[in-house]
Amino acid sequence: MILLVTTRCQNPNKQSVQYSDIIAVTQRVSKLYTAEVIVSKEVFMSSELVAKIIGNQYNIGEKSILLPYKIKVKAYIDFNKVGKDNFQVYTNQIEVNLPSPEIEITSIELDFDNIKRNVSWYRKDFSSKEIDSLSKYALKGLQWSDNETFSLMQEAEINAKRTITKILTDKGWNEDNIEIIFDKNYILN
Repeated sequence: MILLVTTRCQNPNKQSVQYSDIIAVTQRVSKLYTAEVIVSKEVFMSSELVAKIIGNQYNIGEKSILLPYKIKVKAYIDFNKVGKDNFQVYTNQIEVNLPSPEIEITSIELDFDNIKRNVSWYRKDFSSKEIDSLSKYALKGLQWSDNETFSLMQEAEINAKRTITKILTDKGWNEDNIEIIFDKNYILN
C-alpha cells in the first residue's frame, strides 16, 4: 500500500488526472448554492375615494393595506460559466478563477396572518385579485440595499472557497497550495 501511494505521488500525470477530476466535479453541478438569507419586506398601499360635489372635493372613504413578505434569497456560483480556462495548475499549486456569486429569489411568501388592513365602512375590502396584483407590482420594484447584497456576496464567496477547497483537498491537493479568486461583478437575478 505504501508503494501505491508513493507511485501515485511520483506519477508525472498527477496534475492532469486531478485536473480532469476537478472539471468533472464542476460539470456535474450547474449551480453551487453557498449562501441563503430570508429577508422581511413590507409593501404598503392606500387609496382615497374622493367625490366632487358642486366643484368641491370630499374624501368619502379610505382604504389601506400592509402586506408583509418573507423572501428567500440565495447566492450561488454558476458552474455553467466555469471551464478549463478557470483552472491554472502549476507544479504543486492550483489557482481557481470563479465567477462572482449571483443572487436569485427562490421563494416569496406572503404572511397572511399579519396583513394589516384599514378599510372605511363604506369602501369595499381588498379582493384577492387586488392583493395579487399589488404584490406583483410591488415585488417587481423590490430593491436590495448595497449592504444586504454585499454581505450575502461575502458569505457566498467564503462558503464557496470552503467547498471548493474541500473538493480539492479530497483530490489530494494541499490546502496551502490552493488559491481561489473571484470576479467582483455581482449579479442580482
